[in-house]
Amino acid sequence: MKRYQSHYQRHFLERCPWRFRTGSNLNWCVFILVIGLFGCGKKSYQSKSTEQLEKLVSSNNPNEQTGAIFAIGQRGQSARQTIPSLCQSLQSPEPIVRQSSARALGKMGAEAKEAIPELIHLVTSDSLWFVRRQAVIALREIAPDEKQVKETIQKATKDENSLVRQAAQDSLSPPK
Repeated sequence: MKRYQSHYQRHFLERCPWRFRTGSNLNWCVFILVIGLFGCGKKSYQSKSTEQLEKLVSSNNPNEQTGAIFAIGQRGQSARQTIPSLCQSLQSPEPIVRQSSARALGKMGAEAKEAIPELIHLVTSDSLWFVRRQAVIALREIAPDEKQVKETIQKATKDENSLVRQAAQDSLSPPK
């Protein structure tokens, strides 16, 4: 009898309708085709209306929030009515929600000027580097020429994290 590394592996190999053998390329092709056709079961937020996405932004589930915020960011300026909801989500206890919100606001460009105070607060006081970095990038995309934004980005060039410093330096350098 063949030895298995775990109970789950034995369970899968004995009961799975497709037994993947090392040399069986046909089985892998079928598996990849099925995954490609039917997906992995993730929700599609792209097909939802902007109003539906805005409701999901205030959900208690961080995964739903992040998916909705990402879809809003993909829509850019056409989803500008969601800016107040995105500004509120910048204060979320979940770092991925704060980061995603900063990214989405940055994609809206100058339309999201009302988010500048919250983004400045993230740059100066958030404890996680990836949230600070995304807030710097968002500020650059929203209002690169505003005095308060430039001062905040200048302070970010002295951040403890090198990736935040690099984003700030890129924000201050003229476009190529």
